[in-house]
Amino acid sequence: MRSEPFKLDRFWLEFSEKSLTGRMADWTKSAGMPKSCTMHGLRKSLGKMLAETGSTTRQLMETLGHDNIEHAELYSREAEQQRLARDAMTRLTRSLQLKKPRGAV
Repeated sequence: MRSEPFKLDRFWLEFSEKSLTGRMADWTKSAGMPKSCTMHGLRKSLGKMLAETGSTTRQLMETLGHDNIEHAELYSREAEQQRLARDAMTRLTRSLQLKKPRGAV
């Protein structure tokens, strides 16, 4: 079974999913990285970073190659939940900083 070419910089390389995963394992091992650093982990990190920087669900789908919107929405929901929690804590902190205790100089 032939794989689709994979673009890396200006070079087109041909990898099957299995061989690319195997090469990733070799690269992370030689770099002294943990075995938990995988292709799936990189893809998931990319999705998380895209969502956190405001990418739309459709942009996530296209970038990550998802066929199902539900998968892309997982990243969007998680990023939105974290953003809302961060914003709430920021508002609370600012509110508390504005209120000085009685007798404080």
